[in-house]
Amino acid sequence: MSEVSSCDLNRLAKEYLDTWAGIYHTKRAKRVDLDNFLAFLKSFNVLSPSEVSKNIVQLYIDHLVRLNYSPATIDRRLATLKHFFKWLFKNGYSTSNCLDEIRLRLSKLAKPSYLSTEELTEIFDNLSLKLQRKLSFKSIQNYAVFAFMLETGLRAEEVRKIKLGQVSSDLSWIKNVRTKGTKFRNIYIPRRIRAILRDFLIARDKYLKKRLKKIEMPQQFPLFISIYRSNPKIPESFAISAKTLWRMISGVSTSFKIHPHKLRHTFAMKLLETTKDIRLVSQALGHSDIRTTMRYTQRTDEEVAQALESLALGSLRGETVKKIPQNST
Repeated sequence: MSEVSSCDLNRLAKEYLDTWAGIYHTKRAKRVDLDNFLAFLKSFNVLSPSEVSKNIVQLYIDHLVRLNYSPATIDRRLATLKHFFKWLFKNGYSTSNCLDEIRLRLSKLAKPSYLSTEELTEIFDNLSLKLQRKLSFKSIQNYAVFAFMLETGLRAEEVRKIKLGQVSSDLSWIKNVRTKGTKFRNIYIPRRIRAILRDFLIARDKYLKKRLKKIEMPQQFPLFISIYRSNPKIPESFAISAKTLWRMISGVSTSFKIHPHKLRHTFAMKLLETTKDIRLVSQALGHSDIRTTMRYTQRTDEEVAQALESLALGSLRGETVKKIPQNST
């Protein structure tokens, strides 16, 4: 075992987060989860990985329950700890992984909310109306981003980081899109949105040429752009911020709430309804574990109740379930 195994957990947690190459929001959530756990360990004077036991972790879970944390939050924090201690063991900072023995899921995986056909129609009508009223680069990009995210199922952070050079010349594929962690995959662009993407790229080219005298390394520029606080010598500085992307999507409707990830849920649900193939949906979403995708097959209590009402077991044999006769008094 490495000599670093005797280091305090705070230092190791920092090293773990520094090596984490995932999405920014996930990294921030992991930092919050680890800080909370380490603060709890401090009250027990537990400072090194070797001192963390299964009993200590169970006490921490009980602690969170007493503080009325939601089941989903507790599950997320446990998942962070399991990944952290797996990293400690893999890198020789611990001789064992007590978290590997813990199995817990307090929260029920609910079917994600998604946009209905009527809601999608309303959104596209609103976006089209904005284009008719004022054909600006902003309105064109807003339309393109919404359609692009809806038709590819990509996460917001993945969309922000796509470079122009990753898009094939015929606009049919996006190469080497980095997902969570250090995984990469290729994304197919459906024919139905290629015309939208093509019109957007023409508007994008005019927009950049109008504001920049010279564009160096154009293929390294983000696909979707913003010139706010940008530096022509740093292509990455032209990427739209996470907050801007959130506003772009949430602003497409005033009658109901919408956020970027809801487009991913809508993509998944529509694809599942069309193909009935959960493995295909899992691959299209880039899930490493099909169990993550299974949440899209969950049924609500109301759907179960409706199914039970329509089920007539007695009639399967051509019979009718009869009422119990009432005895006369």
